[in-house]
Amino acid sequence: MATQKTQRSITKPIWIPLVFMLILVGLPRTILSQDKSTLPFVHSSADVVMSTRPAMIMRSDDYRDLKRKGGKHLDKIVNQLTDSYFKFSLAEIQEIDQVIYATSIPDREAMNAGATEMYNVMVLRTVKDNTTGFDMVTQDINEIFDYGGEEYFEFKKPVNYMYRYVYIADKKTIVWGQSKTAIELSIDAGTKGPQSAEWYKLWKEYSAKPYSMALKVKPMMTEMLPPPLAAFRKVQMAAGGADIARETKVKAKAVCLQEADAAEVVKSVEQGLEMARQALESQKDRIKNSGQEASYVLGMDLIEATKIKRSRQTVELESVIKIDFDALIPMFESSYVAAQRTKAANNLKQVTISFHNYYDAHKRFPAPVMVHESGKKYSWRIAILPYIEENDLYEQYDFNQEWNSPHNREVTSRMPDVFRSGEDDDTTNTSWFMLTGPDGIFDGENSKSFQEITDGTSNTMIAVEAKRSVHWAKPEDIQIDPRRGLPKLGGFHEGGFNVAMADGSVRFISEKTDPEVLWKLYTATGGEVVNTEELDPDDQ
Repeated sequence: MATQKTQRSITKPIWIPLVFMLILVGLPRTILSQDKSTLPFVHSSADVVMSTRPAMIMRSDDYRDLKRKGGKHLDKIVNQLTDSYFKFSLAEIQEIDQVIYATSIPDREAMNAGATEMYNVMVLRTVKDNTTGFDMVTQDINEIFDYGGEEYFEFKKPVNYMYRYVYIADKKTIVWGQSKTAIELSIDAGTKGPQSAEWYKLWKEYSAKPYSMALKVKPMMTEMLPPPLAAFRKVQMAAGGADIARETKVKAKAVCLQEADAAEVVKSVEQGLEMARQALESQKDRIKNSGQEASYVLGMDLIEATKIKRSRQTVELESVIKIDFDALIPMFESSYVAAQRTKAANNLKQVTISFHNYYDAHKRFPAPVMVHESGKKYSWRIAILPYIEENDLYEQYDFNQEWNSPHNREVTSRMPDVFRSGEDDDTTNTSWFMLTGPDGIFDGENSKSFQEITDGTSNTMIAVEAKRSVHWAKPEDIQIDPRRGLPKLGGFHEGGFNVAMADGSVRFISEKTDPEVLWKLYTATGGEVVNTEELDPDDQ
């Protein structure tokens, strides 16, 4: 293999968390030395382009000041985003100069002709030489292609459905693509980028901003617009950018073919802003109750401050607002808490899906205590490893040895994240347990079938969240004594805990829920009727 430069894979579109980061952080006082006026390896066929600059943001004075005020919450939010979307550390994100997302959107004529392939790429540029950091791309490679003397790769297992191919352009740049065509078009574009695209000159006005975007508006993108916004169909191209700091500036520009079209667009913008204001106002109480009052204030300020100007075929928007950093701190905390709960629920959801996949393969659920033909006992968490994309770990486990033998202790020294709920990344204690006893789905080495869960799968718990010192590979769960009822569950999230139901759904249950109601959810054949309103007394 000629190319030895590699890169850690990204599992989700990068621009999503970066846009969120831009809402939270400030504008730098200085601009990094790299050229800000190009979109390298983006082809002129792209219809939508978004550019964000993590290093520029995170090295800014305003970000550092906000971090001082926000303390651990801002760090945790950024760490969550970078781990969830990038699989990069905070230190690595600070070294990313630019992330570019570019895509093409087939027009109706092309779609009617059966066109399905889109130009879809993600370009990442680092501040410094990142050769040694490119350490995962050339692992798990299915095939190497040559295009004009340049190598690019296809993954055996795509990082996600959008990014099957990768091209390591240079020591600071890597390109992910949805198809071979996308990668080859990116190679054709090279470092100069989409200079022939009609929107490119418009975008360059905003190129040095922490966040910028441009798009070529196609009719198929706006067919579903409500009547007040119908004039947006007459926009030929648009671009914009944002400086988000103590004094936040958002600017955008749209170009039409005719002056009359631009006049109609102005009216649609005015109506759109009013619709946005009304929508935000209608959600005011919900937003405040969720601890996001600062986001409501920011949104309303941005709408009210927006000024519209028309010059012949061009419509310009500008909004300048002051941001109270102190008011953002509670929002960081509530955002972090909400994100933790969501992450935990998603992990538990993956566990429940694996239960169903295991059931499909074995015609039964895994039991709390599994017994190998060797007589050695092991946990259901080991049994579901192949169903949570941990087959390598499963194959390394020696079922002829005890779960805590030196070999198996070494194998299980790394716990898959799916078994984790809290923010303690160092522990190997599981967060998810089965409730085992004769009244539930599980009892020791036995488990009930779907047909035997007569209370209904949506009314019967299959796994619960609990904070206990139990190694994830240990065949130990929560034994239920009918005389004492259910033990205390949760311990990770204020106000309640997550439970998974046998139908695959995940619920967050209030810690104030009546123990008798929880017992009804535990039993699989009790014949009780569960009122879902009883699961969160605070909502009544």
